[in-house]
Amino acid sequence: MPIVVPANCVRVSWNFDLVRAGAKVDVAEFSVNGRLLDAFGAEPGSPPTDAQYEAACGALAQGAYAAWHDHATQANYAVSVVLADVRVAQNDAAGHTISEARYNPLPTPLWAGTDNHSLPWQLSVCIGAYNYAPGTFAPNSRNRRGRVFLPPMSTVVLGEGSTGQLSADTLAQILHEWDQIMTATHDTSLAPLSGLAWTPGILSPTKHQWYDTITWASDSIIDTQRRRRNRELGLSASIPVFST
Repeated sequence: MPIVVPANCVRVSWNFDLVRAGAKVDVAEFSVNGRLLDAFGAEPGSPPTDAQYEAACGALAQGAYAAWHDHATQANYAVSVVLADVRVAQNDAAGHTISEARYNPLPTPLWAGTDNHSLPWQLSVCIGAYNYAPGTFAPNSRNRRGRVFLPPMSTVVLGEGSTGQLSADTLAQILHEWDQIMTATHDTSLAPLSGLAWTPGILSPTKHQWYDTITWASDSIIDTQRRRRNRELGLSASIPVFST
């Protein structure tokens, strides 16, 4: 059974190039689903036209790029992490893309990290999206939460000592910056759809329901998302047994 997508569902995707020696080697990306709702959380009185959706998606893509540019601390990421573009897709009830926009600020320089030391690209700080307060009982809780994996960070985010985890201050900074990015994206003017705002939420693939996100959460443990080996080449080494 296909996922039933609610009306006015718009997915925002931040797409990063992972660069080495000036060349794109791999990519990192994350997406957040949202709906275009009014200040009371209601759908528009009349369905927007295709032209209105296209214009709103274009405005949202530009606003989402600016949100990351203005609120993500560059020193938390290595110079290898470059925000290539933001893409916005409006989906129909079957999940098919019916309107899409892409934005980058070229020829203005793209946003990029500034530190020279990167954590391995398969490591990521995970942001949890919840429709309830984490740690409390909620029916169907597994369907009411989602997660986002941020692009690989710099070693500067590690706390002092040998824990290999985020410090408490860095964890709080990353979480508050994430909320600022989402807030700025939410506050983007979507003219000609004035009065509507992109509101993040969780689309359950099993319950076929939409849940508004009410809480962001994370922890100090750096997660493994996947092995980033799409086009990344590494050094290999081997030696005979008892050769040393």
